[in-house]
Order: sequence, then C-alpha cells, then structure tokens
Amino acid sequence: HGAFEPGRVMTVYGGTPATPVSQRRTRDPLLRVRRYRNVIVLPHHVLVSAETGEILPPTFDLPSTEGKHAVQQRAGGLYGYRISAELGRARRIRSPVFVADCLFSAYGHSLMEILPKLAMLDAVPADLPIATSSMILPELYGALGARRERLLQLDRPLFCETVYVPDPPLDLSGNIHSLAREV
Repeated sequence: HGAFEPGRVMTVYGGTPATPVSQRRTRDPLLRVRRYRNVIVLPHHVLVSAETGEILPPTFDLPSTEGKHAVQQRAGGLYGYRISAELGRARRIRSPVFVADCLFSAYGHSLMEILPKLAMLDAVPADLPIATSSMILPELYGALGARRERLLQLDRPLFCETVYVPDPPLDLSGNIHSLAREV
C-alpha cells in the first residue's frame, strides 16, 4: 500500500505547534489487518483480551498529542479505562467484527482515523459488521463499503469471538501513510 511519509515540521499560524507527549514511533510501511480472538471491544479504540484482561497492542496504535488516551497508565504499570455514564450494557457478538474506531467521536477524528481504516475492508471477509463509536459520517463510510446496515454502534462493551483490526494508516502523532492520503 505504500509507505509512511517522513516526519516534517509543519507551519502553525496563530500559535505554537503542539509538542507530542509520546515518542514518535517508526512505522512498518506495510499495513496489515490483524485478527484477534475472544476480545472485548470498548469505545475509543480499546481492545482487551477476554481471557487474560490484558489490553491488546492495537489499543496503543492511536497516540494522542493531547495526552488524552482512552486508557491512562496508573501506578505499578497498571492501566485504567474511563467508563462513561452513557456506556450501555455489554453485548455478545457471535459473527466476526471489523473494528474501525477513533479516539474521540468528532468530525475530524472520524475523517482522519476511521475513513482510512475503512479503505482496508477488502482485506476481510465480505459484509462483516463494522464496530465504530463515531456515527458522524455514515454517507462517507458507505462510499468505502461500510453501509449503514453494517455499522455497529460501539456504545457498550462488545464481547467478540473474532475481531479484525486494521493498522492505522494515519495517527495523531504525525504518521501518515500514502493510503490515508489516497482516501
């Protein structure tokens, strides 16, 4: 699918550029869709092993320059997840699920985080439900194959037997893959 662009200094008008909280990571130029079994999917791109309770690596694929992660590191190397008052009761999903989620349910995050992931739908079996916590751009999602009837509102914990999670073609620390630019 191409490669990630090298980091560049961006001009910011009317202020000073944000300093990333975390180190920028070198990314593999090949994007993959990874399959996980027996997973709890939580809003804001959080995946937890239902067997061990371990937070799975894709959860950390979307670092925020604002330092506002869905999971926060606590003392002793543990992590905490902020549970929203609007979080619904858990649901079990028996069919495989494609996860196309973002850190925040906002227009820009939907545009930059969800749409490029949907461009990788052809790598998974056809007509899988697509779990996302942002339903802001359903017409654009549909243009990439994620029709409304496939969208699964991620507003509660989903206990999934199988999930497919794409590597993010664009993340908030400045990594932009050529696929994201094409989308």
